[in-house]
Amino acid sequence: KISFAMVDFQYPYFLSFVHMFCNSLGTQYVFWRIKRDDKLQTESKMQKWLGHLVRKDLDKTGNWYIRWFSLIFSLNIAIGNVS
Repeated sequence: KISFAMVDFQYPYFLSFVHMFCNSLGTQYVFWRIKRDDKLQTESKMQKWLGHLVRKDLDKTGNWYIRWFSLIFSLNIAIGNVS
């Protein structure tokens, strides 16, 4: 926040969007890479670093929790950026 004040940065929501978008791309890449390595039956450095990750489908309750958590998280970012 100090750096934003020093340079009069006017777009904190955009910066938050870029940050979340990059995290989303990175997560998709990790799961794509793990799926590819499973098909090839190889162990990559990523699997050595993270262990064997398995992507699970969520049930209705799990989806409900994710949506509410996402809403609360987004509101937290928005309120934090306003201050």
